[in-house]
Amino acid sequence: MKLAKAFSFFVHFETEDMARTKAMIRKEMDKIGSTETAAYVAVLPLFDSITMSVLGETDVDIKIGSLDGEVAHTNHNMNYVCVDVEHICKAFYEKDVIIAFDELLDTLYHEVRHVWQFRHGWDFVKYICPSQSIDKYRNQRCEVDARRYAKREVFALSVDDKEAMLRRVLTTLLWFNNK
Repeated sequence: MKLAKAFSFFVHFETEDMARTKAMIRKEMDKIGSTETAAYVAVLPLFDSITMSVLGETDVDIKIGSLDGEVAHTNHNMNYVCVDVEHICKAFYEKDVIIAFDELLDTLYHEVRHVWQFRHGWDFVKYICPSQSIDKYRNQRCEVDARRYAKREVFALSVDDKEAMLRRVLTTLLWFNNK
């Protein structure tokens, strides 16, 4: 089983179930009409599952937007995570591989880890943004920790876990389109 986990993480091939589920997700997202609304509905069950896993609660909001090259960011003062709409859509529209889905999960774990850090007293007063210095940004304790944490969590997901996550997304989209 560990070999299957490692293989799915490094090779990123979709299983037949993943491919079918992603095709149905795309169909349901297309029905919504608004790309941002479709992305929000699709990412919400993943975000809620991850916030529950990391924080033990789902009291953090998620916002969707066009972030012009930035994948995501966390706003501690307003208690939300913002994720780029294209980053979300790519996770479901990319075919034959699961790389973009893994990257989306990695992003969500990374940003929710920042919420956890903030709630546990980590210092964000002297936080360095990537626009200030990419090397200093990447080497900050909070960024190193969030990257390691996210990689570890995504690596620990089995193929079955990812298939279940995709089914949750599909179920949410079906509910939204048929309410």
